[in-house]
Amino acid sequence: MKKILAVLLLLSPALLHAAGAEEGDPVVAKLREALRNTMLQMRDVQGQLANAQAAQIASDAKVKELTAQNDKLTRQMIEDKNASTNSIAELNTRLEEQGVVIQKLNATVDQWKRGYNEATALAQKKEAERAKAAAQIIKLDRIVADQQIKNVQMYKVGTEILDRYEKFGLGEAILAREPFVGMTRAKFQTLMQDYQDKLVDQRISSTSSSTTSPTSSSHESSNH
Repeated sequence: MKKILAVLLLLSPALLHAAGAEEGDPVVAKLREALRNTMLQMRDVQGQLANAQAAQIASDAKVKELTAQNDKLTRQMIEDKNASTNSIAELNTRLEEQGVVIQKLNATVDQWKRGYNEATALAQKKEAERAKAAAQIIKLDRIVADQQIKNVQMYKVGTEILDRYEKFGLGEAILAREPFVGMTRAKFQTLMQDYQDKLVDQRISSTSSSTTSPTSSSHESSNH
């Protein structure tokens, strides 16, 4: 297109000169008109070509820009993918570590539960033993109290008997048919003193039983 335009530009002076020489020739006038139209069309084509070239340059620049953006986004996507892969791997590692910690904690909790259950069972056993011992102590205390009452009564009765025999004379003893008539007075007095001493010992033992073990008090009471 540029070559044709250049040829026309070169030929146009000659054609115009020829047209000036033969101005009255209708063929020349027609050629002049055709040349003018052709030149106008060529100028229009040149303008369109320049616009197309400018558009092509702009399009090439846009393509280059878009290509650069695409390359940048591709690199960013690769980097993000690698970062995500690393993050996932790190999270998996943490999950595994937490799983191990959770297993250890569960084992510790199970061990604590077993210890707690054992301690509870032992405490319940000890409480049952304590309650049983307390019941036995209450029972023994009642027995001791009962024995103390009986001992007081026995001491009172024994004292009355001793007073009675101490005041009796031999004749009164015979008339009363007492079992100690056949004894000599000295032997009778000795036996009476021994019996009185035993009663006193029994009373002292019963009184002091509150500060001793119930078993020993019960044993002493059973012996007397």
